[in-house]
Amino acid sequence: MALTQFINTKEFIKLLLLSLPGAIVAAITLQSFWLLATLYSAVVIIPHAQHQNNVIAIIKLIVLFLVTILLSHWAQHHVTYFIIFLLVLSIPLGIMERYNDSFRTIGAWIFIGLIYTSFEITPFTGTLTASKVISLFIVSLAGVIIALIAHRILFKHEKHYHPQIYFCWQDIPSYFIYFLPLLITLLIWVNFPINEAQWLIWSSLSVAYFSFRQSVNKIKQRTTGLVVGLAIGLIYIHFYPHSNIYITSIAFIFVIISLKGFEHYTLAFAIRCFAVIAIAGPSFIGPGSARFVDVIIGGVIGVISSAILSSTQKYSLRHSNKKN
Repeated sequence: MALTQFINTKEFIKLLLLSLPGAIVAAITLQSFWLLATLYSAVVIIPHAQHQNNVIAIIKLIVLFLVTILLSHWAQHHVTYFIIFLLVLSIPLGIMERYNDSFRTIGAWIFIGLIYTSFEITPFTGTLTASKVISLFIVSLAGVIIALIAHRILFKHEKHYHPQIYFCWQDIPSYFIYFLPLLITLLIWVNFPINEAQWLIWSSLSVAYFSFRQSVNKIKQRTTGLVVGLAIGLIYIHFYPHSNIYITSIAFIFVIISLKGFEHYTLAFAIRCFAVIAIAGPSFIGPGSARFVDVIIGGVIGVISSAILSSTQKYSLRHSNKKN
């Protein structure tokens, strides 16, 4: 059986190269903080492939840094601003995705990436200095530039995608495809002791589709991947109950590669779950395992949101047809 049936070779190579600057600096300095650079680079590059422009990619990185630091500050000190900003942003992204199937890669990653990096940088905000932010930006920029060069070499004949924008009253329910699960998960985060809300939010948005059937299929894939990755991960930490910066860096690289480097989503998610357990090490038994509970709860929220919006959309169309 060919390896290419499981691995998206070009994306695998590109994401591997993208991950190296952050992982190398983290390993040299013995600080996991620098792995954030890999995350920032991935958030810029993964959706960038469909609307290539190198200058825009660098501008996106700058904006991502500024916005995530602002959101992180709001999340800690002005939660209302944080919630309003994300909810307002979710609607234009929902409108764009409604009429452009390929935009899901762009929209979902811009949105999920923005939220996830905002939460991930929060533990470090107390020690962030201007020089450290600039250094993190430079390492992130190195990953972006390497990925852009790799993309140009690996995807020579790829067609660029130009999204179209429409508006239709009948489609209004579908515009809230991100808004509804985001609203529910943010309310849970505000009212309950959720340690890592990014997992809850990411999971809910990942399974949110206009089609209820697609949403159910996605949560089945995620559940299967979760069970397999969890089982292998628990066996791994049983025989090797240790974690250090080198294991963390290598595992984090596979987390990034799993985002688009594999052909089958179930396999990718299983590898991602295993890598998360490898990073957590012994601490997974306890606080770390709560992440997987968040994944399950978030997935259920996403499916329920899809069911509500799908039913509302069908009712809207039937009502409109009766009038006509």
